[in-house]
Amino acid sequence: MKALKVIKELFFPSGIKCIFCDAEISRENRYCVCGHCSPDFNTQFCLLCGKAIANEAIYCDDCKEGIRYNFDAARAPFVFGGNVQKVVHRLKYGGGKFLAAYMAEYMADTYYETGWDADIITFVPMEEKRMKARGYNQAMLLAQHLSDILKKPCVTALRRDKHADNLAGMNRQQRAEAIKNTMSAIDGTDIKGKVVLLIDDVMTTSATANECCRALRKLNPDKIYVITFATSRSRPFLY
Repeated sequence: MKALKVIKELFFPSGIKCIFCDAEISRENRYCVCGHCSPDFNTQFCLLCGKAIANEAIYCDDCKEGIRYNFDAARAPFVFGGNVQKVVHRLKYGGGKFLAAYMAEYMADTYYETGWDADIITFVPMEEKRMKARGYNQAMLLAQHLSDILKKPCVTALRRDKHADNLAGMNRQQRAEAIKNTMSAIDGTDIKGKVVLLIDDVMTTSATANECCRALRKLNPDKIYVITFATSRSRPFLY
């Protein structure tokens, strides 16, 4: 009986659950996702900021209006909401560190689809107080796993110099103002003339990524691209 149990566990391992719905799956796959989940993939997106758009346009209304970014382009495999949002929150607030490895697989696919060729990977830094409370920086975890997949070096290139207010509920202008001058590049980080890939879990208004890239630009990289696990849905202007 024990031998049969071992054989059954070998071919049909127990305790493996889908990262999106928590349903048990018979065998762990690359993404650890069951066959019934259909998370909201970001298939129609702005070619500049990467946000999901609902029409066939190639740029969202914000980018068409001429918003300037400190990054060259951004992408994300998923639209933030539903089960995707639950996964992000579980990683950030629920101690789900193990999720980062599976999330990075999707982000790696997105990277390969872009055709970008990054030299180095870095991530959005976390305030020291919050880092101690949570025990880890989810953006760093994602970057480290992505580094392993892409075989690109991951470096700590940024630090947070100031506390930023909770950005939840703020619009783009408010977020940009709240996070302004809170980041700086770490002296001695060698990214001059290199293509940098910045990693975070979610992009909403792009204020955080933009502030990080503003700081990185002072070290004279060639290009800066951004990949997050999820992005927001662009809302069209109403006239």
